[in-house]
Amino acid sequence: MMRYYPTWGFEKLIGIRCCRCRLRGLPNGQGWLGQALEPSQMSFNEKIQRARILCDLNRYEQACEELRERLVAEPENLSALLELCWIQIILGQLDEARVIAQTVISLDSDLSFGYQAMSDILRQQGHFEESLVHIDTTLEIDPDRALHHCHRAMLLLKLQRTSEAFDAVMKGLAVEPDDEDCLLFLAGYLFLTWRAGEARAVLQEVLHRYPESQRAFSLLGQIEHSFGNLDRSEDWFLTALCLAPEDGYSQEGLKNVRHQRTVSDHRRPTWPG
Repeated sequence: MMRYYPTWGFEKLIGIRCCRCRLRGLPNGQGWLGQALEPSQMSFNEKIQRARILCDLNRYEQACEELRERLVAEPENLSALLELCWIQIILGQLDEARVIAQTVISLDSDLSFGYQAMSDILRQQGHFEESLVHIDTTLEIDPDRALHHCHRAMLLLKLQRTSEAFDAVMKGLAVEPDDEDCLLFLAGYLFLTWRAGEARAVLQEVLHRYPESQRAFSLLGQIEHSFGNLDRSEDWFLTALCLAPEDGYSQEGLKNVRHQRTVSDHRRPTWPG
């Protein structure tokens, strides 16, 4: 028997990250961005790197504007198109992102990232069957990335194909046994299928490998809350919020725990004498 939670809630619970392809290697983004070199003097790759750093600083609109300016000079530059596509997904500009993802697929049908982006867009638009087709194509091209398997598992769960979702996440863990997203998905799946003890064990494994996994602490808070362990649940949510103070899921979880404690206190009988 399966606990009922809307699948969007499960997705927030697991918190699968946007699978944006990022290039690292500039140690101090803020300092690099502030150097004397003007955007007009940069190479194309430097301009794309600048856009990534702007995103790290939550300056998404500026990054979009600069990428569009660069694409005027090179309208078929795949790196710039993909970067702009992911930023628009983050900003919720899904129709615009969908056009760009289709352009990327048209320019290079052997590149997995175009299908990956299209799958993410379609999923957010509620087109789960179509999204699944594109993530399947992504996996045909790039089968050795655990995150693709995890996204496929999430889609299968949304389509209520639960046993297939479990198989998909296990394939991801076979590829990358330490993948945090797959481990968190597995823990959430176990919790929703009434296997809380196994879920806790997986989450302890996550925290052993990733001691600052805010999502693992938040999921532990949810599990303990579901069993009425309010003090323990509150501790887990507070730990999650220490790591990510703006996390809405942990904030809501802590609020619910404290509300339930208040209600319980009010209902507690007062004995005479």
